[in-house]
Amino acid sequence: MATVSIQQRPRAARRVKVRTLVPLAGLLGVVIVTTALIGLFGLHYAHKGYVEDMRRVEAMLVRLDEARSAQVHFKKQVQEWKNLLLRGAEQTEYRRYHAAFLAEEKQVSALLGSLVAAVGETGTDKAGWSGTAERLRTGHTALGERYRQALAAHSGGPLAAADQELRGIDRHLDVDLESLGDSIRDEVLRIRSALEARSQERYTSLRQVAGYGLALCVLLVGLFLRAAVRREQAA
Repeated sequence: MATVSIQQRPRAARRVKVRTLVPLAGLLGVVIVTTALIGLFGLHYAHKGYVEDMRRVEAMLVRLDEARSAQVHFKKQVQEWKNLLLRGAEQTEYRRYHAAFLAEEKQVSALLGSLVAAVGETGTDKAGWSGTAERLRTGHTALGERYRQALAAHSGGPLAAADQELRGIDRHLDVDLESLGDSIRDEVLRIRSALEARSQERYTSLRQVAGYGLALCVLLVGLFLRAAVRREQAA
């Protein structure tokens, strides 16, 4: 009987260990799965927010490119106007520079029109850019009429007189175009800075979740090991 009792003790101890480890493994599995699911949800949310933010930044960069391009083509338009006045005495040269002037004018108008429409559609009009672009387009159209009137008024005489009449008329529009581009650029920089801060916050949150999950696992292991030791001592 003593021999049987001695042989049964290891088996009983193993059963105690099994009864202790099974719930421990189950709880650890639940904690690990829960932590993983929370982490996956956090990653999904972070990725979704990142994609939306990047689309907004890309839209803003397109608007910035349109504003800068409008300013560049306006400068070219003014240069073609000067070429027309300086070198347009001959009919061939007049037609050449006049066509170039009209082409640049059309390009500026198209870019400003695209900017007006796109800003409203994409919801990126945070500083009244649509209204500003519309005002600039209206001013640009009026400026074109002034150029045409000056050409018509001095068609039979020296074109240099038209230059004297309209000297400096383009400066305000050029400054306003630059201001519009600067405003959009500043908003892009602000959004990028906000994205960096938001990304850091998301990383910190995910790291905290992982840390809490690990701490909970360690705590559960400690509690169950303590319970197992007490059971063995009681046995």
